[in-house]
Amino acid sequence: MIFNRAISDKAYAKINLYLDVTKKRDDGFHDIKSIMQSVSLCDELEIRLSEQTDNSLICNVPGIPTDSSNLIIKATDAYRKAINKSFGIHINLNKMIPSSAGLAGGSSDAAATLRILNKLNKKPLDEPMMLEIATSVGSDVPFCYVGGTVLCEGRGEKLTRLDDCPNMHIVIAIKGDGVSTPIAYKAVDETYGDFSSSRDEGRIEKLLVGLKESNNTQIYSGTYNIFESVVEKERPFVGQIKSCMLNSGAVISMMSGSGPSVFGIFTEEKQAENAKKSLISAGANAYICKTQKRTP
Repeated sequence: MIFNRAISDKAYAKINLYLDVTKKRDDGFHDIKSIMQSVSLCDELEIRLSEQTDNSLICNVPGIPTDSSNLIIKATDAYRKAINKSFGIHINLNKMIPSSAGLAGGSSDAAATLRILNKLNKKPLDEPMMLEIATSVGSDVPFCYVGGTVLCEGRGEKLTRLDDCPNMHIVIAIKGDGVSTPIAYKAVDETYGDFSSSRDEGRIEKLLVGLKESNNTQIYSGTYNIFESVVEKERPFVGQIKSCMLNSGAVISMMSGSGPSVFGIFTEEKQAENAKKSLISAGANAYICKTQKRTP
């Protein structure tokens, strides 16, 4: 165990190139099928261990919880339990990913925490054991731990690494209130019932072929998000942001996760820059980023 030495890591946001809900489980959770993609928009964490057992978390964004409700602390507690050791943790969190936006900011912070803790403890746990801890912390944490382009199934813990998505110019924008994930799932339940009918019109097969062949046109034609059909009704600005993206030259624009963030994919960086300017003028927060490969 390495005390009093700080290690830093980046916690990358994710977008959903594809997201479907396949069933509601008996435990109240849902099974999903999603192709998640890391993007270069990220938080940065610096962590130092101490021989005391206290936790301290300092964040640049006011209002971010610093107690056990933060997934960073939950991940730390789970890791301590897994290796059966006591230590204190001191974290500086520079947060750039918007919260409650469908971008997995909290999950990515937790995943980066796990990666750093394993390094500071001289890597006693292998990847399968780390992914087991990640699953206990949150549904998106396993994906955020490995990153890149991944097919996620079950609650999100069943991971199949895919061919890396080609480099793309992406704009992410958010406006208005966040969306409660439980409320979004409830709306999907009410709309689709037992999820027995097909909804994506075969898009995931197009997307998988597009990724395998690095065919951008196929990738674009395979994008899908089941939550758009229910969230846009309650958050009309989602549709407004999508229209702004498309009018600025986006090849596709859709919601990420259960929203309300919206991303657009552009073929040219200049188009992405113009879209960002237009979105900011319309009162949205907007960020330019690129697709990010898997975590080393």
